[in-house]
Formats: sequence, structure tokens, C-alpha cells
Amino acid sequence: MRIITTLFMAICLSVGSFAQQTRFNTFSLEAGGGVHLPFLPSDNLDRMAFLSVNQFQVGGRYMFTEKFGLKAQYAKHVFADKENTSQGMIQHKVTLEAVYNIGEVFNFNYKFYENFALLMHAGVGFSTLNPKGLTEYSYVANIQGGLTPLIRLSDKMALYLDGTLVVNVGQEYSYSGQPIASSLGVFPTANAGLVFYLGDKRYHADWF
Repeated sequence: MRIITTLFMAICLSVGSFAQQTRFNTFSLEAGGGVHLPFLPSDNLDRMAFLSVNQFQVGGRYMFTEKFGLKAQYAKHVFADKENTSQGMIQHKVTLEAVYNIGEVFNFNYKFYENFALLMHAGVGFSTLNPKGLTEYSYVANIQGGLTPLIRLSDKMALYLDGTLVVNVGQEYSYSGQPIASSLGVFPTANAGLVFYLGDKRYHADWF
């Protein structure tokens, strides 16, 4: 985790140094949480028993233009069986995604667009899977993508909602923490949080 934190801070400092060269702020930080629902592998799971607010994420985003940018994110997913507390798994995930502001594609009028944005994101990453009660863990690659509506609260802050589909490649543990044959792991997530805009310009690229 120390390596992940150091890498994330290096990315933040690097892209932040370029933000001063544009007419708008380009860098933002975000933090939030929400829910996820195991989908594959099913492993005869009662999916609803795993549904709870057990997801936390933080990220940094740099916008090269008003429409296109990159986002680095760390997320922690806790898969816990509410009916059997001895079963579960924790996933620590780091991803890098391309971000595209698709709000203008829908021809929002100005009054609507100045307070609402819609971001599309997709990318790759890696995770560690830690079954509950075991010291063993494994690494998996990730592919994910989703949509993020933004609601502008002020020049320096916005509320975000997000829906993302995560795919683990080569998952060797079920969500209950049991070993399985290598498989695709698929789970959707829904979360909400705050975006904090950094920089000395008045507007961020999301609202420029």
C-alpha cells in the first residue's frame, strides 16, 4: 500500500505542475463510497447477502482539454457475507482510465450544461485479492468502464454519482473467499462522493 500511495502522489504532483499553463483548472481530487454486487463467478452465492456500503475510493483526474483527460484511482472493495461473517474477500484496486466529457454530445442547453456534466471513463489496472481469514492473496488484472454524472456545487466543488462495471481477469477466489479455478470476476458498482477542483483559475475544465 505504501508503494501505491507513493505512486499516486507522484502522479498528482506531476500533472499538477502542468495545470498552470492553461486557461482553466485541469486537476481535481475526488473521494467517495458506495455499493457493489457480485455477479461472476456466482459460486452459488446469495448476491443480496453481499450488498452493503462496503466500497471506498479516492482518485485524481487531469484534463488535457475540456473534453479529454486521465484519472488514477485507488478503491477498496469489501465483499462480506452478512449471513456468514466467516466468509468474504477484500479487493484493493488501482486503475488508470481515460475520461471523456460527453455532455456536449447530447446538446445540453447552456443553463443546464453549466451545472451538470456527464463523464465517460474506461481503463485498466491491477488488484490484490485477500480472502477473509487467510494470509494468502493473489494479483489480478482489471478492466473497467462506466459513467459519472457531475452536479456543480461551486467553482471548487461538485457532487459525483458513478456507475462502473469491473472485470477481474484471472480471479482465483470467489467473493466468499474460497479458492476456485481461474475465472473472470465481474461486479457492478454504484457510488457517490465529492470532487474538489484545484488551481488558481476560476473554472475547471468540467465547466469551461
